Amino acid sequence: MKRGLVAVALMAVAMTAGCAGQGSDEAGPGGIETPGCSQQGPAPEPIVTADATMFGTTQNMSDLLEVLRVQGEGRFADSFAGLEVIPERNRGVVYRVPSAAFDTFIAQAAGRQCMEIRDAPHTNAELKALHQRIMDDSEYWQQHGVHINMSGPKHDGTAVTIGTDDPAAAEPKLRQRYGPDAPLSFEKAGGMTAD
Repeated sequence: MKRGLVAVALMAVAMTAGCAGQGSDEAGPGGIETPGCSQQGPAPEPIVTADATMFGTTQNMSDLLEVLRVQGEGRFADSFAGLEVIPERNRGVVYRVPSAAFDTFIAQAAGRQCMEIRDAPHTNAELKALHQRIMDDSEYWQQHGVHINMSGPKHDGTAVTIGTDDPAAAEPKLRQRYGPDAPLSFEKAGGMTAD
């Protein structure tokens, strides 16, 4: 049943994606582009407000990203790292640990949509497991004066971000517990305060 739904979703993406346009710029670092990038349609119209210019994500791109996320977290969990959308260029990005099978799936699923495929050092599953270890240790960190106010895997597969009041003090403590080469990234992030 699930396989049938995925096939229907992939066919819908391929049939409804736009195909007009001039092509696209090169993919990002370590990346390749799916065939749909050479047939890419025009970028969506910008939404201009008093303070910013924004671009919406097309429904076709949203549907494709959902298919890639579901299959990435399931069938291709040993490769999938995360997703990004670049709405002003009407393209998406899949970060993955290199895998010929996943690359083939991405290209087939994308159809006429433009997807960049970029290398990642870690899978989403690996980073989620590390994130969960850190969250499971939250009482330990509280007892040792480390206030972790935010944590989560980066979408590009590079690290688990740790947000804390004092990143410089927290980093050596977390590296001592999880290993000097643990994929961790530290940033300043304050906790909630009562008014």
